[in-house]
Amino acid sequence: MTMKEKEQANNKNTVLLHANQLVDLLTNKIEKLSNDYGNLEQVCQSEQLSSEDHLEYQRHRIQDSIRQEIIQAHTAGFIRASLHFFSEKYNQEKIKTINLTRVEEFVQVKMQNHAQIDCMYKAQEYMQKYINEFVQNYMEMRAQKEAEEELYDDLGADLGQERPELQMTNQFMRSTVDMYRFNHLRVLQDKIEIEQVKLELAKLIGLEEEERKMIAEERELMSKERELLVEEKGLRNEHKDLMAEEKGLVAKEKELLDKEKEEMAKRKGLLVKEKEEMSKEKEGLEKEKDLLVKEKEQMAKEREELERLITEAKSQEESHKVLAKSAKEEHELVLKALADTKRKQEERIQQVAAEDEYVKQVRLEFKLIDEECRQVFIGSKRKAPEEKPQSAAESDNIEIPSPKRHQKTRASSRKTESCLLSPESKRQSSLAISSNPEPCVLSPESEPSIEDLLQSKESHLALANMKELVPQLLEQLSEEEKRDLAAFLPRPDVTESGEITEEFLTRGNNIFWESAEAWQTLLYSGAFSSDYKPKEEEKTDRPFKDDQYEEYWGEKLKKIEKATTKKRSRRGNRK
Repeated sequence: MTMKEKEQANNKNTVLLHANQLVDLLTNKIEKLSNDYGNLEQVCQSEQLSSEDHLEYQRHRIQDSIRQEIIQAHTAGFIRASLHFFSEKYNQEKIKTINLTRVEEFVQVKMQNHAQIDCMYKAQEYMQKYINEFVQNYMEMRAQKEAEEELYDDLGADLGQERPELQMTNQFMRSTVDMYRFNHLRVLQDKIEIEQVKLELAKLIGLEEEERKMIAEERELMSKERELLVEEKGLRNEHKDLMAEEKGLVAKEKELLDKEKEEMAKRKGLLVKEKEEMSKEKEGLEKEKDLLVKEKEQMAKEREELERLITEAKSQEESHKVLAKSAKEEHELVLKALADTKRKQEERIQQVAAEDEYVKQVRLEFKLIDEECRQVFIGSKRKAPEEKPQSAAESDNIEIPSPKRHQKTRASSRKTESCLLSPESKRQSSLAISSNPEPCVLSPESEPSIEDLLQSKESHLALANMKELVPQLLEQLSEEEKRDLAAFLPRPDVTESGEITEEFLTRGNNIFWESAEAWQTLLYSGAFSSDYKPKEEEKTDRPFKDDQYEEYWGEKLKKIEKATTKKRSRRGNRK
C-alpha cells in the first residue's frame, strides 16, 4: 500500500469515529428529550389528579388579575436576578441571554406542584431551584450544540482534505442534520403543546363538572330555603302566640320583680348585719392568727426541746445498752454466785436439820433436868445431914429451902447435872413427848394469861413451832413495831465493793429463827419463871450457914444427885 492509501484509510477511520460520536450525541439527545416528554406526561397526569385546593388556587389567580400581574412582575425580576447570579457562578455570559418567557413557563409548570405554599421565602427557594435546573439543562444543550458543531467542522475538514469537490455535500449534510434535529424538536414541541391543550381541556372539563355540581347544590339549597320559608311562616305564627303569652308572663314577672325587690331590701339589711358579723369574725380570726403564730413559735421551741431530748435519749440508750451489757455480765456472775449460795444453803439446811434434831433432844434433857431441879428446890422439909438416905419415892418429895445469906443469891449457884443425857433417857423423853403432845399455842380451848405464856415453862410457847408462829405474830404487828423490832437485828456483813457476803446470806437468814428458838429453850427451862427470880434473902445470926455453907450444901447436892440417878434408873427399868 502506498502512502496515499494509508492516509485515505486513516481519514476514513477518523470520519467514521466522528460520525459514531455524532450518532451517540444524537441518541443521547433523543433519549433526554424522550425523558423530558415522559416527565411532561407525568406532570400532566399529576395536574389531572390535582386536588380541589389547587383548582381553587387557580381560580383565585384567574379572578384576581391585579395580583397575578404583580406576581408575574415579581417572578420576572426574580428570574432575571437568578440568571445574573448563575451567569457569575458558572462564568457563562450566555446565560444572561436566555429567553425569560421560556424560563417563566418552565418555572410555572414546576410550581404547579407547590400551589398551596403561602410563604414567599419558600416559594422563592423553589423557584431558584427550578431556575438552576433550567440553567443546567440549557448549559448541557449548549455544550451538545458546540460538540455537534465541532464534529461537523471536523467531519467537513476531513472530507475536504480527501475530496475538495465534496465540500458542498458537507454543508448539505450539516443542513440535513440540522433539519432532522429541527424536525424532531418540532415534533416534540407539538406533542408538548398537545399535552398542554389536553391539560387545559381536562381543567375545563373539571371546571364544568364543578359548575354542574355547584348548580345542583344551589338547587338543593333553593329547595331547602323554600322549606325553611314555610317553616318560618309557621314559626312566625307560633311566635305571635308566644308573644301574647309572653306579655301575660311579663306582667306576672313584674309582680314577681316587685316582690323580689322587697326581698332584696330585706336581704340587704341582712347582708349589712352579716358584714358586721364578718368584721367581728375577722377580728377574731386575726386574734386567732396571732395565737397561732405564738403557738407555732412555741411548737418550734418544743421541737427543738424534743430534738434535744431525742439526742439525749439516744445517748442514754447507748449508755443503757452498755449498762445492760455490763448488767448481763453481772447477772451471769450473780447467777453463778446464787448457784453457789444455793448449794451452800442446802448444805446449811441439812446442817440445821441435824442441829434441830439435836436441839430437840437437848430440850427434852432440859425438861427432865428442870423437873429434877424443881423437885430439889421444892422438896419436903430440910433434914439433917446425918439422916440416912431415903428411898427414891421419898426423895422426889424432898423440900430444900433456899439458903439465907447477907447477900442475894440465885438458884443457878447450885451444882447442876450435865445437860447431856444418855441415849436411853433421850429415847424415853422423845417417846413421852410424842405420846402426850401438848396443845397448840393458838388453840381457842385454853386462854392462859400473858404472864403465864411468857414466863411459865409449862406455856404452850415452849413446844410450839416457832417457824410457823413467828410470821403470824409479825402480821399482827404495826409497821412502827416491825421497824422497832428490826432495829435489834444485826447489820449485814458487807464487802469493800458494797456487796453482802455469802456467809451472811447463809447465816443471816436463820438469825431470827435461831433467836426465837433460843428464847423458846430459855422459856422451856424455866428461866423466865417467877420461882427462878432472885429473892431477898433473910438475914440470920446463925453462924452455921456462914461458916459451913459450902460444906453443907455441897454434901446436900451430892445426895440429891445420887437420888435423882437412882430415880431415873428405876423409871428406865419400869418402862
